[in-house]
Amino acid sequence: MVDLEVCGGEWKPARTLVLVGRTGNGKSKTGNSIITTLNSMMGKQPKKPPFASKYSATGVTQECKLETTEFEGREINVIDTPGLFDLQMETEFIAKELGRCLTMAKDGIDAVLLIFSVRSRLTAEEKSALINIRSIFGSNVVNHIIVVFTNGDALESDGQTLDDYLTDDCPEFLKELLSVCDNRMVLFNNNSSDREQRETQVKELLQLVEKAVEHNGGATYTDELHQKIKKLNAQFEKEEEEIKSLNAHSNLSREELLDRLQKATGKHCDQIMLAVNAHIIKTRQRMEMQAAKERAERIKAEKEAEKERERFKNEQKKMMEEAARQRENDRKAAEREEQRLREQNKALQKALDEKKSRSCRIL
Repeated sequence: MVDLEVCGGEWKPARTLVLVGRTGNGKSKTGNSIITTLNSMMGKQPKKPPFASKYSATGVTQECKLETTEFEGREINVIDTPGLFDLQMETEFIAKELGRCLTMAKDGIDAVLLIFSVRSRLTAEEKSALINIRSIFGSNVVNHIIVVFTNGDALESDGQTLDDYLTDDCPEFLKELLSVCDNRMVLFNNNSSDREQRETQVKELLQLVEKAVEHNGGATYTDELHQKIKKLNAQFEKEEEEIKSLNAHSNLSREELLDRLQKATGKHCDQIMLAVNAHIIKTRQRMEMQAAKERAERIKAEKEAEKERERFKNEQKKMMEEAARQRENDRKAAEREEQRLREQNKALQKALDEKKSRSCRIL
C-alpha cells in the first residue's frame, strides 16, 4: 500500500524521488536543497544537510541514503545514490546499491531525477550513463525522468538562461531524452542564498513531479525486479521475526540467535544480489537484442534507400539518355530538313536561271 498523509480531509500519496547521475554532477547537493528548502518552507528548524556533499575527486556518497520530509501534508522521500552509472563502477557494487535503493523505494518511484551539471560538457560518458540507467531500470524509466541541471549560478554569472545553454550546442542524445520525457527539466542553483530562488526551483521541481505522475496515470515506477525485492524483503522480515521469537521459546543462547540472524541476513543479501544481477543481465541482453534488431532494421532501410537511390539514378540516366537520343534525332531531322530546303532552293534557283536563259535567247 502507498503511504498516505491526511491534510484538510484530503488524502495525499507520498512521493518518492531518486537522484541519479554521474559522480560530481551534484546529486547530493540537489537532495540537500530539496530537503532543507522544504523543511524551511514548512517552518522547521534548520538541521545539518542530510546528504554528505563536498568537492572531491571521487564520489562522496558511498551508498544509497533515504531522507524523508513533509510538504503541505504530503510525505516526500528523497533517495540519494552513489555514482551507480559511472563507467568504472563494478557490477557487484551496482547490484548491491540498486537492491538497497529499491528496498528504500518500497512503494515504487514517482520520479527519477537525472542530474547533469552545466559546468561540464555533455560528453559520450554522459550518454553512456543514460544508457546504463535504461539498461538497469528498463527503457520505460524515461516516463518518470526529470532532468535537473545543476550549477545554475554558472549560467547566471554568464548572463545565460537554460534555453541559451541548450540551444548553443545541445547533443543529440539529450534532445531525444528531453523529447521522450516531455521536456521535464529544471535548473537548480544549489549555492544560492536567495530564499525565494531556492523555494521557486523546488516548487518548479515538485510541479514537474506531479506532471510525471499525471503522465503515468498515477502509477509509480515498478518492475519485475522491484516486485522480486519486495517479496524477498517480506520473506526476510518473516524469518527475522521467527528467529527473534525463538528468544522467548527456546534454550538458544544470545550468540546462537545472533548467528542465525547474521546467516539469515547474509542469505537475504545474497538473494537480492542474485536477483539484481540476473535482472541486469536480462535487461542488458534485452536491450542488446533490441539494439541489434534496430541496427538490422536500419541496415535494411539503408539498403532499401540505396536501392531506391540506384533505381532513381538509373531512371535519371535512362531519361537523360532518352533525352540525348531525342536531341540527336531532332538535330538530324533538322539537318535533313535544312538539307531538303537547300536542295529545294537550289532547284528553284536552277529553274529560274534556265527560264531567264531561254528568255534571253528568244530576244
